Amino acid sequence: MRKNNILYLLLLLIFSFLGCDNTNDRPVAINQSLGFAGELNITTDLETYKYLRDGFKYHLATPQEYLIPNEPFFRINFISMEGLKGSYLEYQTQVFVITESNKQEMTSLGFGIGQAKFDSLSALPGVSIHQFNNVWAKNQSVFYIFGTTPEAIRLYLKDHSDSIRNLIYTSELNNFGSRVGSNKHPLSKILAERFNIEMEFPKFTEIDIQKDSFYSLNWQEGDANCNILIGILGSEIEQPINKESILRLRNAQGKNHLQMDTIGIFYLGTSNLFDHKDTTYSINDHEGVKINGWWVIEGLFRGGPFTRYVVYHEPSKNWISLEGLVYFPNVDVRKDEGKSKSRYLRTLESIIHTLK
Repeated sequence: MRKNNILYLLLLLIFSFLGCDNTNDRPVAINQSLGFAGELNITTDLETYKYLRDGFKYHLATPQEYLIPNEPFFRINFISMEGLKGSYLEYQTQVFVITESNKQEMTSLGFGIGQAKFDSLSALPGVSIHQFNNVWAKNQSVFYIFGTTPEAIRLYLKDHSDSIRNLIYTSELNNFGSRVGSNKHPLSKILAERFNIEMEFPKFTEIDIQKDSFYSLNWQEGDANCNILIGILGSEIEQPINKESILRLRNAQGKNHLQMDTIGIFYLGTSNLFDHKDTTYSINDHEGVKINGWWVIEGLFRGGPFTRYVVYHEPSKNWISLEGLVYFPNVDVRKDEGKSKSRYLRTLESIIHTLK
């Protein structure tokens, strides 16, 4: 009789647990997020996506000025609700679009942020965008866009394109670099020991130049050849720090450290055919300037995009130059595989943003 009572109690507990209302529970992020840099996964109903597709294309995925015209800022992927539940929950950067007409279909997304939070946000007037981090995976950013109609959301994307793109871009830089980088990389150890500079690098990168104050990290994938260039410039550099002085520094580093022959005729220089874009910039509170442009090998017809940062690093009392550059020919042949100059350059930018 005693055994029967114990068995009855165990069964009662099991059924009570299964019957609990867990609608306000949130998932626990265990795995690292998935996916490449430069990719944006959109989940909504198919009709809403078709209506907003051009809005996403022209307002969020506008081509970067320093890349070839047919390369968008983001590669946009449509993920249906069924596909999301099946295998895409842990992708790094996601945008969910919820309207009055699809709210019932999308309500299960409340599990990611808590059903009460989802319901309160979906009841807000007008259009709003909300960012949540580490929802289903570590180093993941999920953006919920709530709006009454697809047309209201389209107009919102148009009016706020720069701020929305910047918000998503910034989260991607931080997430991807943190996901793939490690402070156990040989270059991480060198920079920390010699200069008190903390950075994290992926295991798929290798040191190919190592000098007292200049380092190059190489990453090759198929036809793509990518580099991160790091220069330790000391406590004083040419003033004012602007586009002209930074490009002079860049060309000097190319002549001194990036010669392509034994007598220095061919070296990594800067193209004069492109209008280089510069802006004040901060990497984790290290202030400086950012330049987007096009590199060339002087004397040879070969080149590609680069992004260069020059910032003052207070912990080491040094100005530092950090650059990501990409060589990737035959991009039109390979773009269907998801490979592009944008993807490679954004990967390098994310690694650079691990600077602490």
